[in-house]
Amino acid sequence: MYDRPEVSRIFLEGAKRLGLPVLAGVSDVASFNLVVKYGHSAHMIDNSPLGSKWNEIATIALDYNWSHLFVSGDDNLYHNGILNLFDRYQHHMFAGLRNITFVNPIQKKAISMKYKKNPPIAIGTGRLINRVAFIEAGKQKEKIVLWDYRAERELDFSNDLYLLQGGYMPSLMDGDDTLCIDLKTGSNIWSFENFASRGESVDYQEAISWLGDTEKELISNFNA
Repeated sequence: MYDRPEVSRIFLEGAKRLGLPVLAGVSDVASFNLVVKYGHSAHMIDNSPLGSKWNEIATIALDYNWSHLFVSGDDNLYHNGILNLFDRYQHHMFAGLRNITFVNPIQKKAISMKYKKNPPIAIGTGRLINRVAFIEAGKQKEKIVLWDYRAERELDFSNDLYLLQGGYMPSLMDGDDTLCIDLKTGSNIWSFENFASRGESVDYQEAISWLGDTEKELISNFNA
């Protein structure tokens, strides 16, 4: 998280709806305070380079007790159905989503995009990584390295390479269902327009229909 608490708050409301604990790498005081207010763990880490930030919070994660880590940006929201997939894929070493809907709350537009199934390609957010795979693919001395330290973008590709080199290909969890929304509010590495030619335009209200009431209310504030 960095310098967009209005987006981070929507993410934390989504995590609350799902009942998921959050371990956040944050780079500003407002984000830190927000995470703590919601009852989660936050660690202050420099925001640049991003690859270094992700590796540092990944290393910190080893201090916590978990069997699977669910990797997410703070601009992503997940359907309740993701919890059923957690149960179904708990014995997989690395699983991910292939469908995502990009939502622009200011323009009230939505784009649905699906990654290829063969070979399996998972979107960057919503990755479920078993602790064993996490350590085997990433452990370097006392640190976890699953992203290029210098990377400022294309972190998903970097993560794919580390996991692939560790012998882990993703199992695709979501079939034809879209269980993830990516909020595009102007503070993103990749803009909403970047995906306009790569996906299919879908109805905006339908795209956000499964979100909780508080999430919808907070999203509507971007139009105020």
